[in-house]
Amino acid sequence: MRGDLRGVYFGALGGERPVDGFRVMVAVTMTAAGAAYFLAWMVYGRLPAGLARTLTPGQLSTVRSRFGARVGGAGVTYTRPRMPGGGGVFAAALPIEVLPAHRDDHYNLDAGGVTWRTTFEEPAAGVRLEGPAGTAWNEGVAAPSVEVQELPEQWVSRNGDTLVVAARLHGDGAGHPGSVEYARARTAVYRDGVLVAEAGAAEGVFEVPPEPGLFRLEMRAEPAAFGTVVDVAWTFRSEHVPGGDWRRMPLRAVSFAPVLRADGTATAGRAFRFPYRMTTQATTAVRPGVEVSYDDGRSWFPALVTATHVAVAHPGGKGWVSLRATAEGLEQTTLRAYPFAP
Repeated sequence: MRGDLRGVYFGALGGERPVDGFRVMVAVTMTAAGAAYFLAWMVYGRLPAGLARTLTPGQLSTVRSRFGARVGGAGVTYTRPRMPGGGGVFAAALPIEVLPAHRDDHYNLDAGGVTWRTTFEEPAAGVRLEGPAGTAWNEGVAAPSVEVQELPEQWVSRNGDTLVVAARLHGDGAGHPGSVEYARARTAVYRDGVLVAEAGAAEGVFEVPPEPGLFRLEMRAEPAAFGTVVDVAWTFRSEHVPGGDWRRMPLRAVSFAPVLRADGTATAGRAFRFPYRMTTQATTAVRPGVEVSYDDGRSWFPALVTATHVAVAHPGGKGWVSLRATAEGLEQTTLRAYPFAP
């Protein structure tokens, strides 16, 4: 039920006896000006016939959440609670009238192991991001993310001889996997250099040969509402997966999180340093190689890469920065990653 819960009660029929394995999550989402409250409690062995809590600021964890914009306009978040061990799927829609925006998100500390996951949407751009509740959404460079998720087939996995490709190419700088509405997209699967399947979309379910081989998965997506094109190629060895289990392919991807000015640009004519992080599935993170282009990928220059940051040197005038990351099994390019200006 949503909305006004006055007049809704739980009551016990007969004596109250604890029931092993029975669990209840009581959760509520509330909003105030510039703030949201995500509160939950676990009750075990019984259905509570009434639950009252009084919270003080010291019993809350506060996160200053930021919500960026790809094209501007409104946004919305859905933050859903999850019981320890799974279960719990509802989420209230919390509108954000104007992007970019800030919001203070409060969580109770006595939730008993309840975790929260958020979906952020920017409808004007067709953006949809998802992941654990965090501080920064829809900011930074649009790029692939293969952060491990709840379902075994996410993001690129094999079951028998079926390869499921559901990688999200337009994640954000925090590593939240994300997609947008695409004007054009392509997904292609090669085995030992031979094309075995392709689709005109940024996803697909493909039947592949059972014999061991070196696979190359190519994906490219061009958004309908803005000009940041993402192109990625992964290479990995794979063969028939016996039984009914899913096996995640050993993929890596790199997320970049430059902090831009209020107008959404970086400063021209100077060095610029920003953090990055590598997301992985079924493999380990490594330090990537990074290159930068100022002419939409016609020419590339090496960037300085440390364990946590990338440094580039912006030319004068106005333009766009494109970024290319490479690592074992990874070739990733974001064209028009972010703009620079005087």
